Amino acid sequence: MTKAKIEGEAKKLRNKLGLTAGPIDENELRTTLENKKHYLFYYPFGEETLSGASSQHNDSKVIIINSSQTLGRQNFTLCHELAHLYLHKFTEHIDNVSAVKDKIEKEANAFASAFLMPHDEVVQFLQEIGCQDLDIISVMKVSSYFRISFHAALVRTAQVMNKKKIPHKLMESSPRYAAKLFNLSEELYEGTEEKYWTSTKYMTLAYKALEKEKISVGKFLELLEIIGKDGHEVIEKLKRYD
Repeated sequence: MTKAKIEGEAKKLRNKLGLTAGPIDENELRTTLENKKHYLFYYPFGEETLSGASSQHNDSKVIIINSSQTLGRQNFTLCHELAHLYLHKFTEHIDNVSAVKDKIEKEANAFASAFLMPHDEVVQFLQEIGCQDLDIISVMKVSSYFRISFHAALVRTAQVMNKKKIPHKLMESSPRYAAKLFNLSEELYEGTEEKYWTSTKYMTLAYKALEKEKISVGKFLELLEIIGKDGHEVIEKLKRYD
């Protein structure tokens, strides 16, 4: 899929959701998605497990986000999962933290970048802050303004500035340290450990994650207990539909 196609689809979805120009507030995006039959589930699965997952059936869509990851990455992952639903039309997808970045995952990342950081808006913002080169303070400002992770901001800024190679020193930068240094908020670079759900429809995805050994049986039972369900009964019922 071409870059232009992906950028166009990201813009189309923003328009479809009624999102205006400028940075997207994560709470506003949640509300917008929930009002359009997207069921969201945030849970601290741990840093070394799945980053996100998505599923859709008829008009309903379910998205799971790992809240152990930084807030900036959670915001990016949410839009990454939107790519799997709208760009790839997947009925079900689970993203492992250590998954190989194949063509599909790169497309989803490109979609998320374009959705959260439209090209022209990034160009305009870089002009406003007087950015002359790819440097840590400019990238931190992009990250803070567009509410995304440092790494996602770095990759998108480099792309917009037509930089073919990102300096290794920048890739290895610590955003939390930089935030303190430049007196910026650190909230985007910390995990939230949030437990939030729109609906109990995440059960099927949780079960699939269990089947694929993305989460343990104990973790699955814990998730179901939170919403007042007997995990053992749910497993038996879902097995009948496998």
